Amino acid sequence: MSSSFFPRRRRLLVSMAAGAAIFALAGCSGGGAVTPTETATEAPPAGTDELVIASHGGRWGEALTKAFIEPFEAETGIKVTFKETSDFAASSAAIDAGQAPPEDIIDVAPAQINTFASKGYMIPIDYSSFDATTMAQVPDFAKTEYGAVFGQIAIAMCYSTTAYPDAATAPKSWTDFFDLAKFPGNRGMQSWLNDPTPEFPLLADGVSMSKLYPLDIDRAFAKMQSIKANVPQFAANPTVLTQQLVDGEVDIAQCLSSRVSPLVQEGAPIQIIWDGARLQSNTFGIWKGATNAVNAQKFIDFILRPEQQAAWAEIVLCAPINPEALPLLSDDVVALLPNAPDHNVFQKDDAWYLEDAGSGLNNFETITQRAALELG
Repeated sequence: MSSSFFPRRRRLLVSMAAGAAIFALAGCSGGGAVTPTETATEAPPAGTDELVIASHGGRWGEALTKAFIEPFEAETGIKVTFKETSDFAASSAAIDAGQAPPEDIIDVAPAQINTFASKGYMIPIDYSSFDATTMAQVPDFAKTEYGAVFGQIAIAMCYSTTAYPDAATAPKSWTDFFDLAKFPGNRGMQSWLNDPTPEFPLLADGVSMSKLYPLDIDRAFAKMQSIKANVPQFAANPTVLTQQLVDGEVDIAQCLSSRVSPLVQEGAPIQIIWDGARLQSNTFGIWKGATNAVNAQKFIDFILRPEQQAAWAEIVLCAPINPEALPLLSDDVVALLPNAPDHNVFQKDDAWYLEDAGSGLNNFETITQRAALELG
C-alpha cells in the first residue's frame, strides 16, 4: 500500500464529496472542571455555517482532517475550524458563566465525556436525526447518551524483532511479558497515573479475558511488583514506548496501536501481539451551549458512514467503529487494525472505572492514587 496519506481510494472519496459540494446549498447564515451554574446558555441557533472541533494533532489530526473534516466541508458548505487542544478549563468556565464554549465538539475518552456530562457540561447526541442505515450498522455500545464512539485504539504487547528474530521463540502473551526468567530484560510500560492498565497483570496471572471485570486491584498491584524493577520508566507519553523498542532500551513493551501500527507498516523492527490487547474508544461529545451544536450533530452523523470510517482508518490505522468500513479496506490495512476479525482482543469497561470504589473515590481515582505510591 502506498505510504501517502492520500491513497487512491481516499482520493476518490474526497473528490466525490468535492463534486457534490458544487451542487450543495450553502449553510444558512445565523446571526479542571467545576460545577456548572444555572445560567448556562439556551439552545443554540440552528442556522450557523461553522463548526469548531477540538482534538489531537499529528497523524491523528491529519486523519480527522483528510477523512472527516474536508469531505464534510465539501458536502455541506459548513466551515470547520480544527483546534489542537485537550485543555478544556476555558470551556467549562464559559459554560459556568452562561457563555458559549470556545469549541463545539471535543474528542476525548468515554470516561472524560461521562465526567463532563455528570457535571452538566454536555448535551445528548441526537441519534434519531442520524441516517437510519448508518445507525443500524454502528454497534449499540458506541451510541452512548453524551458521546458517540467514532473509532477505537488498542493497547497491545509488542516486541523487538531485533531482540527476538525467531517468531517461534519470541514472547506471545502477557504471561510472557511478566516472565522474567524465560524472557529477561527491560519492559516498556505506560504510566498508571493517567491511563492505568491493571488488566494486563491480571491476564498474566491467569485471569481470562471474559472474567476480568470487576478488576481485582490487589492482585494486579501484587503482580506489578514482580516486574517493577525491570521497567526503566513508566512513560506518560506512549511515543516513548515505541521509541524504547526501536532504540533497544527495552525488548518488550506495551504499545498504543495508533502509534505502533504506522511504524510497523513502514518497516520498523516491531511485532504486535494482538492476543489480549485492550480496545478503548475515541468519542466525540458536544458542549452544552455550543454555538454550532446543530452542525456538530450533522458532523457526527457524517463521520459514522462506512466510507468516511474507512478513509480515516486507512490513514491512522485505528479501528473503525462501523464494521461496514472493513470490506472497503485492503487486507494489509485490516491486519494492522485492532478490530481485525482474527484479533483476540477485549473491550475496556469504562463504566467499571467510573463506579464508586466505596471510599468517596471511583475505581479510576483509587487506582491512580495507589499507583502514585506503589509504581511512581
